[in-house]
Amino acid sequence: MIPSNKSQAKIIAYFQAEKAGSLFALIIGVIGLLIGAVFVATQIRFVDAAYPVLLFSLVALVAGGAVWLRSDGQLARVLASYQKNPATFRTLEEARMERVLRNFRYYRWAELALVLLGIWLLTTQFGKAFGVGLLIEVLILLVFDGIAENRAQQYMRYVQSIPSKHGRSSRLTKETGRAQKRVPSRSQ
Repeated sequence: MIPSNKSQAKIIAYFQAEKAGSLFALIIGVIGLLIGAVFVATQIRFVDAAYPVLLFSLVALVAGGAVWLRSDGQLARVLASYQKNPATFRTLEEARMERVLRNFRYYRWAELALVLLGIWLLTTQFGKAFGVGLLIEVLILLVFDGIAENRAQQYMRYVQSIPSKHGRSSRLTKETGRAQKRVPSRSQ
């Protein structure tokens, strides 16, 4: 797809990066399934580490597959919306991205809770291997989601730079991840 202007190029770049990230998730999922299957099949000493690896690998496959499958259609819809009316595009895309960024905050809290669970399991007699597998998987997920969240924040800043129906733009605050309206100063 050849963009007709810089704005469309930024939209395309965001969705291409999302699709590349989903491909990475698919690859990680397949590798994790293979590693988990080998652990289970060979019944090695740390077989319990395989269970969280298998679970999170399935999650990576489902999430990565879903993003991969919807990216092209979503890109086409978003570009059509931008071409039809940039202000409406901004309103719709800003609302969607606010939900995406809010979900990343929820994911981070859940992932941190799982890190704590993994650490606790390391202190138990029965859960050491499971805890190791859980920690490895959750730490990979934290890094992956952190990269995706950063990409989403950059895209949100771009979306918010487009003038709204009221001629104003807003910005995403780094501290809260929430949009704040930019109000022109009196000197402007």
